[in-house]
Amino acid sequence: MVDQGREESGRDLQVLRRHVVDRVDVRMMRVRAVIQAVLQHVEGLAIGAQLMLLDGDHFDIRAFHDTVLGGGAMPLAVLERRVENRIAAKNNPGS
Repeated sequence: MVDQGREESGRDLQVLRRHVVDRVDVRMMRVRAVIQAVLQHVEGLAIGAQLMLLDGDHFDIRAFHDTVLGGGAMPLAVLERRVENRIAAKNNPGS
């Protein structure tokens, strides 16, 4: 004869384990998302600092915002290309 209490206890333990694993997975996804957002913010600050160094006293915050924010949300690689294109256009105004 199977001990009904042990069988139910085993199932309860499995359910509890599954619940804990699911909650940990959700929290880890949230942590990854926060870390990714922070890294993107830092990268944006680095791009801004690079432009400020290149432009010196002529740095135009409005032009910077147009370059960085004008295209809406975009991957960092695309943003870097936009900034590189802006730098190239500024360095070669006749081209």
